[in-house]
Amino acid sequence: MWDISTLIEEFMRFMGMGGYVMPPLLIITIFLWYALTYRFSMVKTASNNPRQLIEDFASQPNKKSKSIMDDAVKQGLETAAHYPDAIRPNLDVLFWDFRIAMNKYKGLITVCLVVAPLLGLLGTVSGMIETFDSLETMTFMSQDGGIAAGISQALITTQFGLSISIPGLLVHSYINRKQTLIEQELDQLIDILSSNPSMGQKHAPVSFTGA
Repeated sequence: MWDISTLIEEFMRFMGMGGYVMPPLLIITIFLWYALTYRFSMVKTASNNPRQLIEDFASQPNKKSKSIMDDAVKQGLETAAHYPDAIRPNLDVLFWDFRIAMNKYKGLITVCLVVAPLLGLLGTVSGMIETFDSLETMTFMSQDGGIAAGISQALITTQFGLSISIPGLLVHSYINRKQTLIEQELDQLIDILSSNPSMGQKHAPVSFTGA
């Protein structure tokens, strides 16, 4: 069984085989999955039924929030209780913060997903250039380069770039679908509370800390 030092040594060897594009690809991986993790935490939801959430929080004002929709319902009930004649305009403004929070890092993720395979392709081109240089100089095998090293670099960088972008793209698409669902639920929540302002009258005011 490998220990930590062996794993680190193998990882560093792998990074070295890929050439100069590997460190940027590693940095992109870190930024990409940090952003994806943040966005995933923002779009998680415990219920797809805004009306049920309203009933739950109206009857249990001190119920703990577990998702962005829970926070939206609590804030919506408070708004309905304090501003029964102007619920929709107030909620449109207040819920805008939730929409901004869900879109945070979206641009960064898109950039990472585009740049990662392009960097992999750059490494592939670099590796093939080294391969052809070796053919020209007849350096078929050497410690520092040669055909084997060039082909290895070309394949490793392509593999690494695709291994970053493909899973990231799948997770990003899933998060976008969840975000669309939550945005629809926010619109439903506004419609329900605007048409039934009395729902907020049974809700005891609670402090809201935001998303």
